[in-house]
Amino acid sequence: MSVNIFAQMRGLKPGTSEYQTYYDAYLSRWEDTRQADIDGDGQVTLAEYLAHQEQLLEDEETFNRSIGKAAQAFLTAMDYDGDGKIQLREFLAGHAASQVDAATSESIFHMVDTDGDQAVGYDEMVAAVRSCYSSSDPADPMNYLMGPY
Repeated sequence: MSVNIFAQMRGLKPGTSEYQTYYDAYLSRWEDTRQADIDGDGQVTLAEYLAHQEQLLEDEETFNRSIGKAAQAFLTAMDYDGDGKIQLREFLAGHAASQVDAATSESIFHMVDTDGDQAVGYDEMVAAVRSCYSSSDPADPMNYLMGPY
Protein backbone atom coordinates (compact mmCIF):
# COMPACT_ATOMS: atom_id res chain seq x y z
CA MET A 1 0.00 0.00 0.00
CA SER A 2 1.51 3.34 -1.02
CA VAL A 3 0.67 4.97 2.32
CA ASN A 4 3.19 2.63 3.93
CA ILE A 5 5.83 3.55 1.36
CA PHE A 6 5.22 7.27 1.93
CA ALA A 7 5.31 6.81 5.73
CA GLN A 8 8.57 4.87 5.49
CA MET A 9 10.06 7.62 3.30
CA ARG A 10 9.22 10.09 6.07
CA GLY A 11 10.83 7.87 8.70
CA LEU A 12 7.54 7.10 10.45
CA LYS A 13 7.42 3.79 12.28
CA PRO A 14 4.24 1.68 12.47
CA GLY A 15 2.81 1.68 15.97
CA THR A 16 3.75 5.30 16.72
CA SER A 17 1.20 8.08 17.12
CA GLU A 18 2.89 10.04 14.30
CA TYR A 19 2.50 7.09 11.94
CA GLN A 20 -1.16 6.61 12.91
CA THR A 21 -1.95 10.32 12.40
CA TYR A 22 -0.31 10.21 8.97
CA TYR A 23 -2.01 6.94 8.06
CA ASP A 24 -5.45 8.23 9.10
CA ALA A 25 -5.04 11.49 7.17
CA TYR A 26 -3.86 9.71 4.04
CA LEU A 27 -6.65 7.15 4.08
CA SER A 28 -9.46 9.56 4.96
CA ARG A 29 -9.95 10.15 1.24
CA TRP A 30 -10.95 6.54 0.74
CA GLU A 31 -13.99 6.93 2.98
CA ASP A 32 -15.71 8.61 0.02
CA THR A 33 -14.95 5.58 -2.12
CA ARG A 34 -16.50 3.25 0.45
CA GLN A 35 -19.71 5.23 0.10
CA ALA A 36 -19.81 4.09 -3.52
CA ASP A 37 -20.60 0.53 -2.39
CA ILE A 38 -24.27 0.96 -3.30
CA ASP A 39 -25.31 -2.67 -2.77
CA GLY A 40 -23.37 -2.99 0.51
CA ASP A 41 -21.47 -6.12 -0.49
CA GLY A 42 -18.10 -4.75 0.67
CA GLN A 43 -16.83 -4.26 -2.89
CA VAL A 44 -17.02 -1.28 -5.22
CA THR A 45 -17.65 -2.29 -8.81
CA LEU A 46 -16.77 -0.05 -11.71
CA ALA A 47 -20.47 0.69 -12.24
CA GLU A 48 -20.89 1.67 -8.57
CA TYR A 49 -17.77 3.83 -8.63
CA LEU A 50 -18.88 5.66 -11.78
CA ALA A 51 -22.39 6.19 -10.38
CA HIS A 52 -20.87 7.58 -7.18
CA GLN A 53 -18.60 9.93 -9.13
CA GLU A 54 -21.61 11.13 -11.13
CA GLN A 55 -23.40 11.91 -7.85
CA LEU A 56 -20.39 13.89 -6.65
CA LEU A 57 -20.43 15.99 -9.79
CA GLU A 58 -24.15 16.74 -9.34
CA ASP A 59 -23.88 17.94 -5.71
CA GLU A 60 -21.59 20.98 -5.46
CA GLU A 61 -21.21 20.84 -1.66
CA THR A 62 -20.32 17.14 -1.60
CA PHE A 63 -18.05 17.59 -4.59
CA ASN A 64 -16.14 20.44 -2.92
CA ARG A 65 -15.76 18.42 0.29
CA SER A 66 -14.48 15.43 -1.70
CA ILE A 67 -12.05 17.60 -3.67
CA GLY A 68 -10.72 19.08 -0.44
CA LYS A 69 -10.15 15.60 1.00
CA ALA A 70 -8.37 14.43 -2.13
CA ALA A 71 -6.16 17.54 -2.23
CA GLN A 72 -5.30 17.16 1.45
CA ALA A 73 -4.50 13.46 0.95
CA PHE A 74 -2.04 14.33 -1.83
CA LEU A 75 -0.44 17.05 0.30
CA THR A 76 -0.23 14.79 3.34
CA ALA A 77 1.36 12.04 1.30
CA MET A 78 3.99 14.15 -0.41
CA ASP A 79 4.77 17.00 2.01
CA TYR A 80 7.69 15.29 3.73
CA ASP A 81 9.01 18.39 5.50
CA GLY A 82 5.57 19.40 6.80
CA ASP A 83 5.66 22.98 5.50
CA GLY A 84 2.20 22.71 3.92
CA LYS A 85 3.51 22.70 0.35
CA ILE A 86 5.00 20.11 -1.96
CA GLN A 87 8.45 21.00 -3.26
CA LEU A 88 9.76 19.47 -6.49
CA ARG A 89 12.02 17.02 -4.60
CA GLU A 90 9.00 15.83 -2.57
CA PHE A 91 6.85 15.49 -5.68
CA LEU A 92 9.57 13.46 -7.39
CA ALA A 93 9.96 11.19 -4.35
CA GLY A 94 6.19 10.70 -4.10
CA HIS A 95 5.91 9.81 -7.75
CA ALA A 96 8.94 7.52 -7.54
CA ALA A 97 7.05 5.59 -4.83
CA SER A 98 4.28 5.18 -7.41
CA GLN A 99 6.84 4.17 -10.08
CA VAL A 100 6.49 7.32 -12.19
CA ASP A 101 9.75 8.35 -13.88
CA ALA A 102 11.46 11.60 -12.85
CA ALA A 103 11.07 13.40 -16.20
CA THR A 104 7.32 12.76 -16.28
CA SER A 105 6.99 13.75 -12.61
CA GLU A 106 8.84 17.01 -13.12
CA SER A 107 6.65 17.89 -16.09
CA ILE A 108 3.50 17.18 -14.08
CA PHE A 109 4.84 19.20 -11.13
CA HIS A 110 5.28 22.30 -13.29
CA MET A 111 1.73 21.91 -14.66
CA VAL A 112 0.31 21.74 -11.12
CA ASP A 113 2.52 24.61 -9.84
CA THR A 114 0.39 27.21 -11.57
CA ASP A 115 1.85 30.24 -9.76
CA GLY A 116 5.43 29.21 -10.58
CA ASP A 117 6.74 29.49 -7.01
CA GLN A 118 8.38 26.04 -7.21
CA ALA A 119 5.94 24.60 -4.67
CA VAL A 120 2.44 23.15 -4.86
CA GLY A 121 0.10 24.42 -2.17
CA TYR A 122 -3.39 23.42 -1.13
CA ASP A 123 -5.21 25.74 -3.57
CA GLU A 124 -3.12 24.51 -6.50
CA MET A 125 -3.78 20.91 -5.49
CA VAL A 126 -7.52 21.60 -5.20
CA ALA A 127 -7.49 23.09 -8.71
CA ALA A 128 -5.56 20.09 -10.07
CA VAL A 129 -7.86 17.54 -8.44
CA ARG A 130 -10.95 19.50 -9.54
CA SER A 131 -9.67 19.44 -13.11
CA CYS A 132 -9.04 15.68 -12.87
CA TYR A 133 -12.64 15.14 -11.82
CA SER A 134 -14.43 17.60 -14.04
CA SER A 135 -12.53 18.01 -17.30
CA SER A 136 -14.02 16.29 -20.31
CA ASP A 137 -10.78 16.87 -22.23
CA PRO A 138 -8.69 13.66 -22.36
CA ALA A 139 -5.61 15.82 -23.06
CA ASP A 140 -6.08 17.93 -19.90
CA PRO A 141 -2.65 17.81 -18.22
CA MET A 142 -4.23 17.39 -14.79
CA ASN A 143 -5.40 13.94 -15.85
CA TYR A 144 -1.77 12.97 -15.26
CA LEU A 145 -1.61 14.23 -11.66
CA MET A 146 -0.58 10.81 -10.36
CA GLY A 147 1.29 9.85 -13.51
CA PRO A 148 0.41 8.60 -16.99
CA TYR A 149 -1.95 5.65 -16.53
